[in-house]
Amino acid sequence: SNPDDLRILGRHAMYGTPFEMYVRGGMAYVMYSSFWAYIWSDSGRGYEWQNTSRIVVLDVADPASIVEMGNFDLAGEISDSRIVGDVLYAVSYENGYCWRCDGGQRTTVTSLAVGDPSAIRVVDRLAYADEGYGWQRRSVTVTPERMYVSGVNWTGDWRTSNSTIQVVDISDPTGILREGARVPVSGQIESRWQMDEFDDVLRVVSQPGWGANDTPVVETFAVVSAAEILPLGRMVMRLPRPERLMSTRFDGNKAYAVTFERTDPLFTIDLSDPANPVQRGELEIPGWLYYMEPRGDRLFAIGFEQTGTSSLAVSLFDVSDLDTPTMLSRVNFGPNWGGMPEDQDRVHKAFRILPDLGMVLMPFSGWSHDEDGWYGAYHSGVQIIDFTRDGLVKRGVLPHKGQARRAFVHRERLFAVSDERIESYDFADRDRPVLADELKFARNVYRVAAVGDHIVQLSSDWWTREARLDVVPLARPDDMIPVGSIDLGALKPELARPYYYWYNGFDYWSSRLFADGNFVYLVWGEGYYYCWDDISCANEPKTGVAVFDLSDPAAPRLAGHARFPFRYPYYEGYWYTGTVEAGETIARVGSALVFRIPPDYSWYYDYGPEGRPRGARTLEVIDLANPENPRHSATVRLPGDFGMGTMHVQGSLVVTSHYEPEPDADGFVRFYLDRIDLSDPWRPRQLPEINIPGSPASVDLDASRLVTIDYRWTSRRAASWEECYREAGWYDYYSRYFEYDDRTYTGGTCYTLNRALNVLALSDRGATLLDRLRLTGRSMTDVRVSGDRIYIGTGSTYYWYYDEGAGHDPRPELITITGVRNGRLVQRSAVRMSNPGSRLIAALGARAITQSSSPPEIAVYDATRPESTELANRTLLTGYGYEVQIVGDDALCANGSAGVQVVPLR
Repeated sequence: SNPDDLRILGRHAMYGTPFEMYVRGGMAYVMYSSFWAYIWSDSGRGYEWQNTSRIVVLDVADPASIVEMGNFDLAGEISDSRIVGDVLYAVSYENGYCWRCDGGQRTTVTSLAVGDPSAIRVVDRLAYADEGYGWQRRSVTVTPERMYVSGVNWTGDWRTSNSTIQVVDISDPTGILREGARVPVSGQIESRWQMDEFDDVLRVVSQPGWGANDTPVVETFAVVSAAEILPLGRMVMRLPRPERLMSTRFDGNKAYAVTFERTDPLFTIDLSDPANPVQRGELEIPGWLYYMEPRGDRLFAIGFEQTGTSSLAVSLFDVSDLDTPTMLSRVNFGPNWGGMPEDQDRVHKAFRILPDLGMVLMPFSGWSHDEDGWYGAYHSGVQIIDFTRDGLVKRGVLPHKGQARRAFVHRERLFAVSDERIESYDFADRDRPVLADELKFARNVYRVAAVGDHIVQLSSDWWTREARLDVVPLARPDDMIPVGSIDLGALKPELARPYYYWYNGFDYWSSRLFADGNFVYLVWGEGYYYCWDDISCANEPKTGVAVFDLSDPAAPRLAGHARFPFRYPYYEGYWYTGTVEAGETIARVGSALVFRIPPDYSWYYDYGPEGRPRGARTLEVIDLANPENPRHSATVRLPGDFGMGTMHVQGSLVVTSHYEPEPDADGFVRFYLDRIDLSDPWRPRQLPEINIPGSPASVDLDASRLVTIDYRWTSRRAASWEECYREAGWYDYYSRYFEYDDRTYTGGTCYTLNRALNVLALSDRGATLLDRLRLTGRSMTDVRVSGDRIYIGTGSTYYWYYDEGAGHDPRPELITITGVRNGRLVQRSAVRMSNPGSRLIAALGARAITQSSSPPEIAVYDATRPESTELANRTLLTGYGYEVQIVGDDALCANGSAGVQVVPLR
């Protein structure tokens, strides 16, 4: 209501890719396409990849309290939709290449009764198997009575590729669909603009084949009814050289077509006699046109430029004489590697012509190249172009963050909308529009950390990936307007190229945030090839550390930062050998950070003597007592030349582990507990190592308790690798699949890694085994210990991938065990997790927390009665959970482009 004071009135988070929506009578009918997920079928069919679209009806009458009234899933990907009365028509497409599509490629037309949003129901549905090999959603043209659906089909022979238009009768106001004619046309239909019905005549311009002499074909058909479409006229276009059809537009009894090579003709076609289409004029133009919009005897067009520093162009043509079309004006804009925000079927929603203001608005985005051809700056915005009847004048640009998608004028302000924000501009001076206000409604967040009453979020621009820290209230972690914010451009090396650094150098996925009073420590790994001017910068892996002062949350300050020449510890545990860890690879010890650095596995085959990976195992210590000057205070050379474990921190003591081969027992190893006192980060003190059974899963020095996982290989004969993998998890079974005798398959040996759970009493002098619980035949991927309870997450069996119909349940188990305190381990229960992609991530007393990525969700299991652990609740995340931090009784989920989501854990 006030363009200079934009405010969010309400929000409703959803998972999926937005497609389009209708808003009527206080209801929003919102469509999400590509709602993709692995779903476990309770009917016993197994673990399936479902490619669906979703229609959600929201009551938005009270914007501050949006209520979901109902939803409905459609198979495939939505191509187009229409809503008439209380009936919503949706066209969806299954391309035949989606995971385990069992119906090949097909198009489905569905009519839905949406009058009662809480009970959306199918009125009617028609499904058509597509010919040939499709891979993209269909194009749709609609009249009040008929729907025309077509698209690209490949028959396997590039010389004979053509299309079929399916006609659907939608004239029944109740939504009953009637199957109409199937109209074969000579070539491919690649956009909605190639089909049009006018005065009971269907007109089509299509592109046959890919041969050197294949030229577009104009065809007309008499529309007697939806069921009766009769051929009327046909014309093969004449081209000065072989070229492909790039865009088409019909306007009454005229049509315009553009082909592509380098200098691209605009052709005019006379359809006043539908039975005899006539090709009239031709005009060679630079570049090619993507979309055309007729306005009487003028034709506006948006397209691509082939030369110069700009990649986009708006053109104005005089088409008053079809025999001699004339280009009146053209303006180029955008970066030299730019694009439009929509595909050809939907670009008309972005390209806005405002006759009352004599103005054209076109959103764009893309990259500019420097003189050496490298990607430079990212550009996004809305180009303003003035127009008169005979000319175009390029004016100013509304610079925009994210990908600019739409622009419109409202209350004397010009608005720009991207996928992350909305901005309003005073455009009294069209050459220099002035930002009046902006409002962000999406933030791309990878990491979170709680600092007092605030949450610090590592976020990035979705397109440039430039990093920043945002500070928001702990009570409202999903606020779009941060209390404070700081750009992290200062972390970029001086010689680094921005595009390559933020895409290749700065690793968001493994970065970490640590809170220490009013300070936040950001650590990250730097990859290769972001600084091509300096070989040492480009090829030496480094670890970065930055310290931020948040004593004033509204003005966060970069106190200091540095890079250190050691590899960033990306992985937890030694996952590559099947052992199980529950600690950290990076930890805070007071005002110091400790990094557990494994040997160099960059070249997995480059091993030293006796199979030892090359390089030392070390702890690297960074002293942050002076926030302005992070310093490398110590390197601790850890014992052992083979595997090493993760770290557990208690007070100033760092506890880790390693293992060594047992010389007198081939194939056996001894595990050792390593303890390092970091009371003084400049003088670490190593305590005597302690021989323990297995790798540490939990260390509780206050209670003198240690929980470890022990391992033993067993083997058995297997007729095939399928037999080996059928019963256990991918992390569990290793098989020598084939043994050959004169090239004859003779079966193999299946190796099983069995685990045992140990509880030990720990003292300065050693460890005493109190109890052992064997978990034979059970895979184990995650262990969490909380008080007296041990929670174990098993791995899903790999065999579901190949044989979901075998009746085998691939979902991992959550095992609850008690007895840590009294040293008597007892397995109390084992329940299946919600889907095969679930994994155990945390334990809070009698609650176990799991996370899955497909569908993305957080699940809470209640083990108050450990003998009957049960699912308490599941929460669908709005995006992939890049990080989950437990704060009190809530999980703070950094969901990437979906921002931060708070999930209650009670």
